[in-house]
Amino acid sequence: MYQNAFDSGNQFSNVIIGNDDFPSIGLSGFNGVGLSTGVDYFLVTSGFGNDDFGDYRLEVTGPAAVVVPGTPGTAVPEPTTVALLAVGLFGLGAARRRKLS
Repeated sequence: MYQNAFDSGNQFSNVIIGNDDFPSIGLSGFNGVGLSTGVDYFLVTSGFGNDDFGDYRLEVTGPAAVVVPGTPGTAVPEPTTVALLAVGLFGLGAARRRKLS
């Protein structure tokens, strides 16, 4: 975790904490880090090796809200969400067309 900025070319600047094999082998994490409001923190995750791939889960817990940076409304929806939206819009269009007939 980094405070204020993350520079991939200088990975040891602004570092607050990093950990591997916590709480067990195959997992990584940390706890007990005091964070302040109004400060930007960057959590960087990576695999253990260059050939690591697949599903992973990132979990952040605590008494405060976690805000993911980015422009509001630019999140990429899940494919099932898009499909459900398409089915719903198709259904509304079909119902309206039937009502007008």
